[in-house]
Amino acid sequence: MVEVRLSTNWDAEGLYNFYLKITGQSDNLSYSHDEAQQYLSKGKFVTDLEKRHSMVTLIALDEDETIIGVSQLTRRMIPRFSKRADLVISVDKSHWGQHVGSELMEHAIDWAKNQWHVDGIYLDVLADNIRAIKLYEKYDFKIVGDFPILLTINGENKPGKLMFKDLTQ
Repeated sequence: MVEVRLSTNWDAEGLYNFYLKITGQSDNLSYSHDEAQQYLSKGKFVTDLEKRHSMVTLIALDEDETIIGVSQLTRRMIPRFSKRADLVISVDKSHWGQHVGSELMEHAIDWAKNQWHVDGIYLDVLADNIRAIKLYEKYDFKIVGDFPILLTINGENKPGKLMFKDLTQ
C-alpha cells in the first residue's frame, strides 16, 4: 500500500536519493543523471521544503518508508499569477503501473484546489510520453499548446505538450 503525505525537512535526504535514482531511469525528466548530481543537493531540498507558500512537495512512500514517487506544485507569489499552479510528477520506474502516479495526482489536485485555492494547474510533458499524457488526461488535463522544443536530450531537441486542468468546474 502507498502512503502519500506532505514532505518535511526530514525527507530531504530521501528526496535527493530518489531524484538521483530516477534520473537514471528515464529521459522524461528535467535533469539527466549527470545534471542531477551536478545541480541537486540535500541542502537544496531543505531550502525548497521551507518554501511551503510557493512550493509543495508530496511524497509517495512504500511499506519500507522509501520514497517511490513525488509530486510538486509550485506557484508564483505575484498577484496576477495567484490563481494558477504548475505541477510535476515523478515515479520510480519499479512502481510504474501500480497507481502511484494516480495517488500523487489526486493529492496534488486536492492541495491546489483546497489549500491554495487556485483555479487551474499547468504541466508540461514530452510529446512522446504517451503513458504520462494518458494519466493526465484521466484527471481532465487538456492539451492547450505545443512546445517545439521542451527538452534537449543528448543533443536532440524534443517537442512537448502544455496541459491544463481547470479547477473551477
